[in-house]
Amino acid sequence: MVRAMPPPLDPAIPEALRDVVGHALAKHQADRYPSAAAMAAAIERAARQLA
Repeated sequence: MVRAMPPPLDPAIPEALRDVVGHALAKHQADRYPSAAAMAAAIERAARQLA
């Protein structure tokens, strides 16, 4: 079981992508994506923002 928060992501990574990764790595399960489909949708939204 991981008890520590992951280190901050590199600020050079676009914010939209950092948000997706941060949500996926949330410490508490309730704060993470509820499904792979929800995460895929977030990735697609982030990709559109970066395009």
